[in-house]
Amino acid sequence: MNLITRRACLGAMAMVPFAGHTQTTAPFPSRVVKLVVPYPPGGGNDVLARGLKTHWEQKWGQAVIVDNKPGGNGTLGTEVVARAANDGYTVLMGSIATHVTSPLIKRQSSRYDPVKEFTPVAMIGSTPLILTVHPSVKANNLREFIALAKATREGVSYASVGNGSAGHLAGVMFEQLAGVEMLHVPYKGIAQASTDLAGGTVNAAFSNVLNVLPLIRTGKLRALGVTGPKSLDILPDVPPISQVLPGYAAELWWGLFAPAGIPADVARKMHDESNRYLELPEVKKKWAEEGITLTPMSQQEFAQQIARDTARWGELITTRKITEGS
Repeated sequence: MNLITRRACLGAMAMVPFAGHTQTTAPFPSRVVKLVVPYPPGGGNDVLARGLKTHWEQKWGQAVIVDNKPGGNGTLGTEVVARAANDGYTVLMGSIATHVTSPLIKRQSSRYDPVKEFTPVAMIGSTPLILTVHPSVKANNLREFIALAKATREGVSYASVGNGSAGHLAGVMFEQLAGVEMLHVPYKGIAQASTDLAGGTVNAAFSNVLNVLPLIRTGKLRALGVTGPKSLDILPDVPPISQVLPGYAAELWWGLFAPAGIPADVARKMHDESNRYLELPEVKKKWAEEGITLTPMSQQEFAQQIARDTARWGELITTRKITEGS
């Protein structure tokens, strides 16, 4: 081997490690992951996100930050994630409100597209809502409540966390099927809505179980019905509203979303680890005690669930002409 050939071979060998280094991507996650919750602390999104955070940290050995960004019934925090880098390091604990109902109601003003700008990563859990009333309301069951709503000139008032929220639309569907009119009182968060309901400022609410269960157990609220297909094990004496209003169904779900274009392997790793968390017996038991059913499914099944809910609630929103101000 002459000198020129020898130098060329040595040069090529020296370049191999350097080339390999530049082409190697650190495995996900190699730095802090931000999990955005588009609601204030204490709600269903927030509590589920913090359970997932602990599991991810244990399995991945990386810090996970839960970042609460409330406002606009979840739309402000959701928009932040839509604009984030699609590398998996900023993800959203969204809900039926952020990805179905609010975008339908805010067609003209919504600043993100729930389909084109997001990748559904994992369905986390679902829960029926509970129709609760303040003890001063003279109705001990669903039929009495409907009769009261029909007879009260001022109208029965019900709280929600905003126009387009699950609680708002559950009330609209109730009005439609029961043939009543109620006064909708939107709030910016579940904490204030629950406080005013427990204080008697508003008469009723369709709220998620997690937030009102303690108030029911202490007698500060009276539960009249659940919006799912059957009674909850933790509230066996509270019947489904569909027993009185056939066809009634309104459930809340939470799910994990990433900005569109996230690498498939990163989305799959996040999906698989989330599902492993949801399938842990102790985790299932814990959330069942709070009225939440953990519902692991494939990414495709999750996308199909979103499409079905969009069609169903879109029909109601169009028929009842629900807008941002209604």
